[in-house]
This record gives sequence, C-alpha cells and structure tokens, in this order.
Amino acid sequence: MESDDSLRKGLAVGLFDVFREITSLSNPDEIINSIRQKNFSFIITGTAFEYYNSNEIIKKLRIRFPLAKLFIISDKNDQKSISELNELNPQKIYSNLFDLKELINDIKQIYDN
Repeated sequence: MESDDSLRKGLAVGLFDVFREITSLSNPDEIINSIRQKNFSFIITGTAFEYYNSNEIIKKLRIRFPLAKLFIISDKNDQKSISELNELNPQKIYSNLFDLKELINDIKQIYDN
C-alpha cells in the first residue's frame, strides 16, 4: 500500500541520524530472506501483511533476533490480537493512527541509553 510505503520511507529518513545502517523492507518475502543474511538490533514492523500471517512473521523475527528491540505498528485493535502481539515481548505496540515523531523519539531514547 502506498501509505505503508510512505510510512516506511518516513521512518528510514527519521532514523538516519540515529543508526549507521537502516534496512527498509517492503514485504514478508524480503523480511524472510533478510533475516538469514543480516543482524538487527531494532525492528519496526507492521501487522498488515496481505498474504502472510503477521504473527508468524513477527515470531520468526523474534526467534532470530531475541535481543532486538521490537516495535509493532498494528492494524489490529481487538483485545485478543493485542494480547497475542504482547506475547512477542515488544518494546511498544502502536496503533495505525500513531504519531511518527513519537515512535522516532521512543527509539532514540532507547538507543541513547
């Protein structure tokens, strides 16, 4: 989706002054391939994957990178879905209607400490 692409690019631009390297991936196939090749300390992911179970993708990320700081932008707002996402031990879960600056500030605070 175009809004997801804009969000992904906005996050990358907003975090260039924090991280030496940023990997911005647009679909689960790229994520699965990338987790075999890279190491991540911070992961920001959405939950709106068209052909994939988002919880399974995020679980794979959590298993591969257990110490990574995980931030989830969720399109789900029912209690069961949020509870399942919380089981993945994220730093924070944001709704789709979140403030990009808030997320960037949350990441900067953790990175600086």
